[in-house]
Amino acid sequence: MASLIKRNNGIYYIVSCKRGRRVWRSLYTMDRNEAQLQFDAVQRAQKGKGLMLREFMAEVGPLIKLETASNTSDFYIYIVDKICEILGNKKLSAYNVLDFEKYKLRRSSEVRKVTVNKELRTIKALFQRMLKYDYLEKNPAKACSLLKIDDKHPTFLSIEQFQTLLRTINDTNFQELVIFAVMTAMRAGEIAYLEWVDIDFRTSQMAVINKAGHRVKTGKERFVPMNDSIAAMLIGKDRKHVRVFLNSKGEPWKVKALSDRFRKYRRKAELPEGIRLHSLRHTSLTWMHHRGVPSESLRQIAGHSSIQTTQIYTHAMPQHLLDAANTINRNILPSALAQVVSTEAAKQ
Repeated sequence: MASLIKRNNGIYYIVSCKRGRRVWRSLYTMDRNEAQLQFDAVQRAQKGKGLMLREFMAEVGPLIKLETASNTSDFYIYIVDKICEILGNKKLSAYNVLDFEKYKLRRSSEVRKVTVNKELRTIKALFQRMLKYDYLEKNPAKACSLLKIDDKHPTFLSIEQFQTLLRTINDTNFQELVIFAVMTAMRAGEIAYLEWVDIDFRTSQMAVINKAGHRVKTGKERFVPMNDSIAAMLIGKDRKHVRVFLNSKGEPWKVKALSDRFRKYRRKAELPEGIRLHSLRHTSLTWMHHRGVPSESLRQIAGHSSIQTTQIYTHAMPQHLLDAANTINRNILPSALAQVVSTEAAKQ
C-alpha cells in the first residue's frame, strides 16, 4: 500500500512496496496540499486500473448527474448498459480502441448512423471523464472515428402534411404542444421545461433559459416572440403545475416520451419516416423563411450561434452564390442570345 512521505530534503514522495523492496517516487514539491492532491490522483488512477465499468458508474454517477442535465446523465447510464451488453463489463483499463470499433460495427446494423455517432460521442465523453477524475491515463475511445454521414437538408412538413398530422392527434394537450412547436421553433427540451414564470404576456415573449435538469443547447439564453395565436392558447390553459405542458396524467413531459408520442402519430398519419419531432422546428423556420422573414431574425428566434446554421435550416442560397450565377446571365448570355438571333435572321 502506498504512502505519502516527506523526506529530510523537504520534498514529498510516494512510497510503495514492489517485490519486497521500497520504491520512492518524487512528487517534486515541498507543498503539503499540492503533494496530497498528486497522491490522491495516483491512488485513484491505481484504483481505476482494477475498477469495473459499472463500479465506476456507481461511484461517479452522482457527480455526473450533478454536472450535467438529467437527459445527459440518463444517456450516460444508457451508454454504460450498451457497452456492457456488447463489449462486456470489463476493467476500465481493459477497454481499447478495437472494442469501440466493434461497438460501432454492431450498432451500425441496428440503428441509424446519426444515432451511432451520438453514442460514440457519449462514449468518448464518458472515458474522457475517467481521465478528468484520474481513473485512466488515456482515452481508449478517442481514436475511434465517427461514421461519415451524407449531407442532407433538414426535413420539414408541408402545410397539408401538418394539417393531416393535427387531424390524427386525438390528445388535445399533445396537439397544442405540436402547434406550439411549429409556432415558436423551440426545441423539444425547451418546450418540455418551459415554465409559466418564463412567459411574459405583457411583452409577448418567452424566456428560454438554463434550468436544473436542462441546459439550453448553445448555452446562450434567449427570448422567443409569442404570436397572438399562441398567447390565446396559453391564456386558456390550466396553470396547476409550474410547467406549461403536461401529459395526460398531469405530469411534466420527458423529451424521450415526447419523441415516442410524436412517432406514434407520425406513423398513424402515414407521414415519411424522416419526419421527427425536431422536424417541427425545421418546419417553423422554413415556413417563416418562405414568407420573407430575414435570416438574421430567424437566427435570433432559433437561437443559432451562426447565420450559416440558419441558412441550412431554411435552405437559403447565399447571396454571393446567386450573384456568381447571375454573372452568366449578365455577361455571357446576352451576347450569346444576340448571336443566335442574328444567325436565325441570316437563314431567313
